[in-house]
Amino acid sequence: MKQKLFVICTILLIVLGAVTVGTKYIREYGKFVYEQDKSYLYDFLVSEAGDVTFSCQITVSNHTRSNSRFTMQADLNKELGLVKERYAYAYKGDTDVPEVFDIAAGATATYDVKFKAQHGEKTTKTDRLPPDNILFEIQ
Repeated sequence: MKQKLFVICTILLIVLGAVTVGTKYIREYGKFVYEQDKSYLYDFLVSEAGDVTFSCQITVSNHTRSNSRFTMQADLNKELGLVKERYAYAYKGDTDVPEVFDIAAGATATYDVKFKAQHGEKTTKTDRLPPDNILFEIQ
C-alpha cells in the first residue's frame, strides 16, 4: 500500500514539474524576451545639450521561428525626474536615428546600446541597474 502511494506521488510530482517547465516555454515561445539578469548598465551621462544617455549592454532572446529586425525602447519610469520622458529609444551613436538590431531565429544576443532621453531636473539615477523593461518594435 505504501509503495503504491509512493509511486503515485512520484508520478504526480514528475507530471507537475513537466507542466511547470512546459508552461514557461509556451509563455515565452513566439516572442522576444529581455534578459534583465544578463544585462548591464555601464554609465549614464547628462550632456550640455539637455539629454541623458544611458550606456547599457542589453541581452535579448528571440523565441520566434524567424530572423528578426527590431528597435528597442527602455521603460525609464523609475528614472522620471532624471529624465522627462518615460520611454527612450536606443540610438545609433550620437545621432537621433533609432538603431535597428538583427537577431537570428531562436538565438540569444547581447547588444551595446545607448538610450537617450530629455534631461529632467534631477542629476542622479535611482540605482546602477539596467532598465526594468524593454519594449521591442519588430521592423
